[in-house]
Amino acid sequence: MYSLQFGIPKLRSALYLGRNSAAILPRCALPARRLAALGANAGLIHGLLGGPWTNLHTARSAPPMLLLFDIDGTLTWGGPAKAAFGVALEATFGTAGPIANHDFSGKTDPLIMRELLTAAGHAPRQIEAGLPRFWDLYLSELDARIAADPVTVLPGVRELIGALAARDDIFLGLVTGNVEGGARLKLRSAGLWDRFPVGAFGSDREVRNELPTVAFQRAAARWGRPFRGEHAVIIGDTPRDIECGKAVGAATVAVATGRFRAAELRDAGADRVLAGFADTRATVEALTGRP
Repeated sequence: MYSLQFGIPKLRSALYLGRNSAAILPRCALPARRLAALGANAGLIHGLLGGPWTNLHTARSAPPMLLLFDIDGTLTWGGPAKAAFGVALEATFGTAGPIANHDFSGKTDPLIMRELLTAAGHAPRQIEAGLPRFWDLYLSELDARIAADPVTVLPGVRELIGALAARDDIFLGLVTGNVEGGARLKLRSAGLWDRFPVGAFGSDREVRNELPTVAFQRAAARWGRPFRGEHAVIIGDTPRDIECGKAVGAATVAVATGRFRAAELRDAGADRVLAGFADTRATVEALTGRP
């Protein structure tokens, strides 16, 4: 019986990143430096990993796996979404709340919106009444801005997604806190939207931990086979990505291409931690346990 044995007791840190993990990425990297430095060590980190993937059947005849990617900080960086979000909040509710310093990482768009407005003193009933106008304005504003300020595709992402999409033992999808329209605009600006036939979005559920199940249902409808946590890998750059994978019994691969350092992602419980995606072959093996 095919099974990903990802739920076994956590490995010691040396099996994830080794004793010299601090050298893998700068501890305080600016985005420009981060883009230039990412990925060269992905193979190194993979080489130090063991544990959950060691019992995985590696033959190409094994049942297909469903790889579910986050977007922001995992596949792409930057873009005008935060600015568009703030403009739509101001136009709808008269305030964007404490948006400048708010932590967006790993949260769904509806949760971020609710947190900002609650902090600004809005009651739940006021928030609910403004939702239709807010989402329309947000997507319109994002669409108007993204051609001049497109997202940046992180190093190795195009090559990785191309290699995975070419395989018949891998299915690709998204699990992201973006509402579906926002995800579409971002990935379409990067030429990646059509690479992901299924997804689960912030517009489906406000609670991120509920999104993988939505993705499983859509994958089953598209490919005509059931999917459960043991068939899936959740890939993201935040502890919340890891948490949502664990919630459904999926494997979790964290990539230190966002605001969280590799050690933080390891401590959050990721089954594997990568520095980046630049080494396509090593990354495919790290994500799938298969050559």
